[in-house]
Amino acid sequence: MNSLCPDKQWQTKLSSAGLVYVHFGKSIIAQLLNKSPEDPITSSIFDKVYENFVEEIDAIDNGISQTDGVPRYHISTTLSSRVSYLNPAWNQGNVDADTRFHKAMEMVGAEFLDRVSYYTDSWLPARTLVEKALAGRFKT
Repeated sequence: MNSLCPDKQWQTKLSSAGLVYVHFGKSIIAQLLNKSPEDPITSSIFDKVYENFVEEIDAIDNGISQTDGVPRYHISTTLSSRVSYLNPAWNQGNVDADTRFHKAMEMVGAEFLDRVSYYTDSWLPARTLVEKALAGRFKT
């Protein structure tokens, strides 16, 4: 993301998911939050969703391993894995690819909305409380 947004820290090469997110993510989040794309809350949620949702997809799509060396076990339940399981098996006959594509879109969309909701409804209010507590820690 850093190549398109120099003010961002993430170095993972963007996949199609990351490119779409960079160009439309802030507007989508702003619309969901009923705020402007320039609002600091929109920016905070945008960053958290990239860091904890989209970057994983970018890395997996680009073949970037999560670890150096051999992993101790295989993770097969990532969002990317679940989407790939919707592809027809080599020996499946007539499969409606459009139906499966729409199912994948619904799955990814639901997880995206869930992540935005979590950061908006839980993480951000907790962060605000911690910031207030830190700001007032020396007051008597």
